Amino acid sequence: MRDTVYQYRPVFLAKTKVSVPNVLVGVCCVCERTISLPAQSTPRIKEAREREIKEQNARIPLELEDRLNMMAYSLDIRSEPFKGGVCRYALSRVIKDKRFAQRVWKNAVSAEAKGTPGGRVKFRSEASLPREAKAVARDAGIDDLSTIIRGAILTVDVMLAASKERAAMERDLRLLAVGSGS
Repeated sequence: MRDTVYQYRPVFLAKTKVSVPNVLVGVCCVCERTISLPAQSTPRIKEAREREIKEQNARIPLELEDRLNMMAYSLDIRSEPFKGGVCRYALSRVIKDKRFAQRVWKNAVSAEAKGTPGGRVKFRSEASLPREAKAVARDAGIDDLSTIIRGAILTVDVMLAASKERAAMERDLRLLAVGSGS
């Protein structure tokens, strides 16, 4: 075991890409790397993370809201957390999976997705998630979050109906719905 000293240093949170200044950390005396985070530093880290979590809103047609409710019902998940889980799942898949993104764009321009917005879906996510998804969507000519979400709802609904994709997607959606609160 190496000797450790405690110093105030900036801490970079890789997942949220946030730098938190002046955090008390344990530093290895040999390599001078941060090797521990004492309990009293946890509130500062938590505060920085929460600042990065934002509530997002997307206007959707009532028919799509009904579809979300039916998907939640079929998976035996409470509706509100499920809606947020679907949105976060879809936005992260849009960023990482070109094939999924193409399906979303195709559905986003369908007549079903273009219905009169009478519903709303609210969810909490890291501020970077919708920003990155919008950047990817601009290449396809989509410039707003609501349009991405509309296409995503239809895409997820179709994919849940497809038996070969259902199990993995169902697992991911359950985790996102339970782990986030909304």
